[in-house]
Amino acid sequence: MDCHGDACSFSKPVGMFKTLRRLHGHNLENSGLNDLSEAFQNFMTRARFFSVGRLRRTWSHSALEFLKYRRLLPMLTSDQEIGSSDFANESNSYPPTSSYAKPSKSGVCGPLPSSRKVRRDSSVRTSRHEERKIIVMNISPRVTTNQLKSFFSKFGPISSCQIPSEQRRNSLYATLTPKSRSSMTAFIIFRTSSLDEFYIFDSSVKSAEKAINAVAEELKFYDQVITAVPSHSASVCSLTDVASFFGSSLSLSILPEKVLTLILSYLPPVDRIRSERVSKCFLESSVESWKLTNTLLFSNDSIFGRTFSSSNPLRNMHLKALLSRCGVHLKCLDLSRVVNLLDEGAFQIISLSCPNLVEVNLSGLSCHWRAVRTFAEPLKNLRSITYKNMVNISDKTMWYLFKPVGMNIREVDLRGCRRFKGRCFKLFGDQLQKIFLDGCYRLDKQSLEELCFHSPNIIELRLSGCRLVSDDILSLISRNLQYLKSFALCGDCFVDLTPVGLMALTRLHFLHELWLDYNSLVSDQLLEAIFDNLTCLRLLSLAHAGSDATITKEVASKIAKLTELETLNVSSLAAVTNNVLSSIASGCSKLRIFRARCCTYLGEEGVCSLTMLKNLEHVDLSGCLLVTSKCIQTLLDSFTLITNSHAKQTVTVVIGGTICNIQSLRKCNSRVVVDTSDYSEISADSARDLFPTSSVLPGIENNSSESSSDGEFDALTTHRSFIIDALDGLEDDSLMEAQKSIDEWAEREALDLGLIIK
Repeated sequence: MDCHGDACSFSKPVGMFKTLRRLHGHNLENSGLNDLSEAFQNFMTRARFFSVGRLRRTWSHSALEFLKYRRLLPMLTSDQEIGSSDFANESNSYPPTSSYAKPSKSGVCGPLPSSRKVRRDSSVRTSRHEERKIIVMNISPRVTTNQLKSFFSKFGPISSCQIPSEQRRNSLYATLTPKSRSSMTAFIIFRTSSLDEFYIFDSSVKSAEKAINAVAEELKFYDQVITAVPSHSASVCSLTDVASFFGSSLSLSILPEKVLTLILSYLPPVDRIRSERVSKCFLESSVESWKLTNTLLFSNDSIFGRTFSSSNPLRNMHLKALLSRCGVHLKCLDLSRVVNLLDEGAFQIISLSCPNLVEVNLSGLSCHWRAVRTFAEPLKNLRSITYKNMVNISDKTMWYLFKPVGMNIREVDLRGCRRFKGRCFKLFGDQLQKIFLDGCYRLDKQSLEELCFHSPNIIELRLSGCRLVSDDILSLISRNLQYLKSFALCGDCFVDLTPVGLMALTRLHFLHELWLDYNSLVSDQLLEAIFDNLTCLRLLSLAHAGSDATITKEVASKIAKLTELETLNVSSLAAVTNNVLSSIASGCSKLRIFRARCCTYLGEEGVCSLTMLKNLEHVDLSGCLLVTSKCIQTLLDSFTLITNSHAKQTVTVVIGGTICNIQSLRKCNSRVVVDTSDYSEISADSARDLFPTSSVLPGIENNSSESSSDGEFDALTTHRSFIIDALDGLEDDSLMEAQKSIDEWAEREALDLGLIIK
């Protein structure tokens, strides 16, 4: 071959470099010339064909690699003499597991040993397996598995050699300079002989010790000194080893990629973003860690609360920076209870960045109906929407929010939306299971009828504070929503509801949870019907329900018929006395949570009867003036700490507002936690905010900034709104109606007090 010819590209330095690089790539594909018979001859043939006799006078990368491989020829030859099959090596690395014991001196195999001896032999085998296993660190990234196995074969025969695959990786960022790891880690297990099982001495253990105790010159490979340490499982690792491990300086950069990714996944989102600045390794691991994040909650994260404050609120750019990292993997997003200045552009950022969202909480994000018109179209998997306490959100906004996903939605939470009338209920389908409408004062009858007809599979419905609920609506609910499991009708502002209408609730035989707090329509007749028909109740809340005349002691004691009851709230009921509580404790043996705040006639005898409840977890006696230290001490002595028992659940007893002296209580060997808080006033204030009286309801302003109209929405709702509002007598809010209601209330109070005579 004429190396100086014009037609030959080998004469140029560029062509020679390409040829040598191609040869070197072929060598690496054949495991670095480990196969001396075929790959080596192939290399020599190609070298003679291309006349690369001048290789020794060059500094090419392929020539240097070839010289390094020549140093390994004796080890490669000795490695081939050990065995020809990796399968045979792997099978010999474990001791024989025959169903018979070792041969005796007489040559007859003995029977199976006892279970204790089997466990002892198993532990011995596990210990020996750990003793012949070593961890090799500070390995050059250019070393292959076969090279490392051949290098350590001088200490003894090797069963397996493994380099974790995640240490050989490609960069996620092609624009950055490729930089491989400075060192790698491998696991080597020395092979044991079948004859070693019959002797105390094990040659594989000696080989592992020789590798661990070798000098630095014997462990120098690719200009790096390899470090060999013993491998110990978690069961045999001593406290000294653990202390020495954590006492030494450990750099996170030497950890495997999967380990570092898992560690970063436990960091808060803000700290995870900061870790991207450490190094390229941290940057790539941080990007991978977002794949393990499918939930982003601004409400429960304290780091978000400190980062986004009134001086630095959450803005669109912050939200976009977060969702650009984890939005593709998110299933749940909660933006509630965070100080923000998010505008209508936040809806577009969420819809474009989070295509796989299943649950979203948009509470606190005000917007125009045009902003949500295309929000839910890309979110095909959306099943739950929470939009609570949005006072100024109108029906038109709700219509376009639920229009793309209404047929597939399963959970809806619109509590506190005071201007909402329920026009979008016709968009819902039979997939809807839970809907919360507490505090939706303007919810009309027609909308509730459409909800019952279009979504018959609802299992949880909350209508507390919906003042337009009537007897007809409850009758319709009992007929159409037969599988309802949870229902709430709290408040005292229902204009068209009567005690007879509440009797329809007794037809819901699958009901498990019932809330009737602050409902003055609750009477003895209703409670008796509930106790006789709804025997599956697990939660019953009657706080501040009825009056002293409508609920008597005889009926209250019949709560004991609910044998499946687990949670009971009878706060502020005068009918709850010592005898009533004693009958409840004897009948409701599964009771776990009991609240009896401000029960005036509840005393020591009734509280002491709670000792019969073995599953008790929480007792709230706030404001019970007759509760003393004696009955609380009885509870402390009854629920004791028992060793070797599963009943280790703590019992919380709230005694705020009572005459109990906490200094006189003996808490030794008791699992009762005494809470001195008084929750009676807190519950009254929260209920006053959630369920205002009917005289306050007309004060709700009706100032709409959405002057523009849309033909599709207006054609469906305008005509019906005029008719329903005219029939119900609901007009625009005015101060005249508020003043008239105040005058009527003042006149009734004056008559009751005898100040005026009618």
